[in-house]
Amino acid sequence: MTATLARGDPRSTAVFEDHVRALPQVIAADSIAGESDYLLSIVARDVPELHQVLASLATRGGTRLVTFLRLAELKPPAPLPLGVPTAPASGPRRRSRDT
Repeated sequence: MTATLARGDPRSTAVFEDHVRALPQVIAADSIAGESDYLLSIVARDVPELHQVLASLATRGGTRLVTFLRLAELKPPAPLPLGVPTAPASGPRRRSRDT
């Protein structure tokens, strides 16, 4: 899910982030740049539990709480490709003006 804070002041941010850290249903959380402020991975046993988590986030300053339901894994997490550089993908090459 993504969440945006109603206010971006340090106190409001601390209240929200402390609450996120304390919720056992939040299994991963990241502060992000862009349209939203946070990306949260939440697990819930059922819809009422999810509703409870969303309500608690809303009472701690979370607004625009957008949920996504994960249906299937398309590609598992992989290590960062920081090893030996690979050759660029082959494709049509542009001809230089001299030839």
